Amino acid sequence: MRAVVIADARVEVADLPDPAPTAGEVVIAVERCGICGTDLRLPEDPRADGLVPGHEIAGRVVDVGPQVNRSRVGMLVAVKPSDPCGHCGPCRREEPNSCPNQWPTHIGLGRNGGYAEYVSAPARSIVVVPDGLTAADAALAEPFAVALHGLSLAPTPAGTTATVLGAGPLGLLITVALLERGVEVTVVEPRPARAAAARSLGAAAIHSSSLELEEGSYGTTSLVFECSGAAGMAAEAVRLARTGGSVILMATTSQPFVLESHSWLRKEVTVRPSVGYSMTDFMAGLRAVAGGLVSPALLSTEERPLEEAQASFDALRDGEAVKIQLDPTVPVPAAAPRMADEVLLP
Repeated sequence: MRAVVIADARVEVADLPDPAPTAGEVVIAVERCGICGTDLRLPEDPRADGLVPGHEIAGRVVDVGPQVNRSRVGMLVAVKPSDPCGHCGPCRREEPNSCPNQWPTHIGLGRNGGYAEYVSAPARSIVVVPDGLTAADAALAEPFAVALHGLSLAPTPAGTTATVLGAGPLGLLITVALLERGVEVTVVEPRPARAAAARSLGAAAIHSSSLELEEGSYGTTSLVFECSGAAGMAAEAVRLARTGGSVILMATTSQPFVLESHSWLRKEVTVRPSVGYSMTDFMAGLRAVAGGLVSPALLSTEERPLEEAQASFDALRDGEAVKIQLDPTVPVPAAAPRMADEVLLP
């Protein structure tokens, strides 16, 4: 099969063996797989060399292993890429998103993912897509589940206002979820295409820099969602939050962050990280897609073949694109045939 593999801090297409399902697993013919901000950072990690990334997956079941009902074959499914162990402390406390044992088997992070023609997954991790939805729709269930989990960490009573730092796909999905709850949202995003996407969603205000916003000590900014992962923005989120407000850290980053203790303590701001989601969140994300709350068009989604993976990574890093899904069903363009009497010039 064709698959996108991390090699030497880049991604490239390679031919790999088709996956075979083990007991309790299925094999899925991938139809769409979204590119996430986490994926963009994977090539920087030498431990990821040889890995097939991709965890926002939707496709059709083509084979099943032992202990899986063959009636699943042919079904269009969305894939929950994490598979918590079920017996560690967080799992027993019903906090499966914090399971430390899920990462070695996490599809696209610990095991080969969806930037390929085929991917294997535990049967318990797939969800049948409702009628009328496409694979492009269904592949948004995973990132929206991330947004919904983050939103669950902070209350949104009537009159809540929020600031979202970063209007990449995650920031846009957070904005959608907040607006659906009646929250007034201000978005900070310097890149024009992403700022335009936030504006089209109905954000109350768009700013190119957080410096354009006043400190929230005596203002009304109840919630700040840090979705950019940029250096210094965690501290900036605390600066913008009002007294008694909350900051939710959504973006992963390899860089340490520093909080100014005087501002943080003086305002008694609650700072919480958000990681992953539960199956309940994933199902809610899929229902939101089915209900029309989230769609590829809403995120200005582009579809590209596997062969454009590196160019897609570059476009997303540079902010030239908002959301890209790779489409493994697009075949490699055939080379133009050469006539037998064609002369090759040096």
